[in-house]
Amino acid sequence: EALESRYMPEALAQGQWTGEVVIHAPDGRVIPTIHSIFCLRDSDGQVIALANVITDLTELKRAQAASLESESRYRLLYELSYEGIVYADVETMGFVAANPRFAEMLGYDPSDIPRLGVRDIHPESSLAWVTERFQDLASGRIRIATDIPVLRRDGSVFYADVTASMIALEGRMLLVGIFRDVTQRRREAELIQEMNLQLEARVRERTRELEMSRAFAEAANRAKSE
Repeated sequence: EALESRYMPEALAQGQWTGEVVIHAPDGRVIPTIHSIFCLRDSDGQVIALANVITDLTELKRAQAASLESESRYRLLYELSYEGIVYADVETMGFVAANPRFAEMLGYDPSDIPRLGVRDIHPESSLAWVTERFQDLASGRIRIATDIPVLRRDGSVFYADVTASMIALEGRMLLVGIFRDVTQRRREAELIQEMNLQLEARVRERTRELEMSRAFAEAANRAKSE
């Protein structure tokens, strides 16, 4: 009804009309379409008919819906991920965006992240080494950089494993880094190492005691035999 009462008169008045129209099929289906209505004129320029080119948008709408659903899932994963996710410009090493978890890990407000870069979140003493790892990740020479020292806003340091991949966005190359805090793992490894060292020291001490006891016993036996 709207096609005849509204859109065709508009096409007659303006020479053409293009827009989306929902068609209700006899079998109950709702079909999204786009109509392109234009005037056909005779040699004198008088309108003799209206032509209407109809394009079925069903597949396009499905693809758009799937894309939006995928984007929504990705956004949810990005926002709720327990890992810190950050986008860094490969050329400047400045941050473009990050998820809330990344900001939380560093003690910053999310709005602060675009003003920071790689050089701002690592101890000065480790910056040269970290920069090399960044370049290795960007070039694809490595896929993960382990035990990276990360400097929080309050000056404290934690360690992270960083997994990264490259993406092109708005004409520039970005490195997407996923930061996993491994501080606890390092503490546990250090504790195990310390316990092993203590155990080795005890074994050496016990061995020394046994050797001394054996030496005393042998000396005592020799004394008796004499």
